[in-house]
Amino acid sequence: MPEWSGELLVAGCLRPWAERVVDVVRPLPGERCLDVLSDGTALHSRLHSAVGDTGSVRVVGDDIAGLREHRGVIDVAVSLFGLAHAVDPAATLAAMHASLRERGRLACVVWGGREGAAHEAALFDAVAHETDVRLAFVSSAMALGEPGAAESVVAAVEMRHQLRLRRLRDVVRFDGVDHLWAALVDERPDVSNALRDCTAEGLRAARRRCGRSLVDYAAADDTLRIPVEAVLVACGPVVIPTAAQPLSVVR
Repeated sequence: MPEWSGELLVAGCLRPWAERVVDVVRPLPGERCLDVLSDGTALHSRLHSAVGDTGSVRVVGDDIAGLREHRGVIDVAVSLFGLAHAVDPAATLAAMHASLRERGRLACVVWGGREGAAHEAALFDAVAHETDVRLAFVSSAMALGEPGAAESVVAAVEMRHQLRLRRLRDVVRFDGVDHLWAALVDERPDVSNALRDCTAEGLRAARRRCGRSLVDYAAADDTLRIPVEAVLVACGPVVIPTAAQPLSVVR
């Protein structure tokens, strides 16, 4: 099970997308939900609030056999950026799809590549330049969101006529580069463990470089508002949001 959402990351990045996913699938009291490749924070709590004590929310990892145990009995299957953790995103998506009962709903979100996740790209580039460490999760998450990548995953599932894709836009917010670094590095075990052998000076240089690359998104009080784009993959009787507008800098 991935561990990558400390409170700062939840507040800055994940909560708005968790709210969007819940709005898409509209879980009802008593329904059964799968939260796939989740760490059990923002999305999980919203699902649980919606289905109540008569429903259930099961957090499932990248375990295809485990997912298949739920075949045909799930009302709502969701994943908040989790497909980037999957060894085989298409197989995971297919197993999620197969878990649905009649009129079940599915919604997955992946970051929209380098252009759609500037905060992740800035972190990856700064760390790679200053420490020679290439963060595997950030790289895979951005790759899955590049134009055509999510479509390829859907095509591989061989259920394209049932799965719909929509690129959506939002804004992530940080109180400054120190807040961003704490959220994306210090509170994320996968990232902080990858950097544990780096020198303190190398990490400070990476943080400075990351801040410089995001200066265009900084307001007068140094807070960062960074436009992001993500790909929504959904099926069933869901509420699909309006398509995203082109990205632009929010000052």
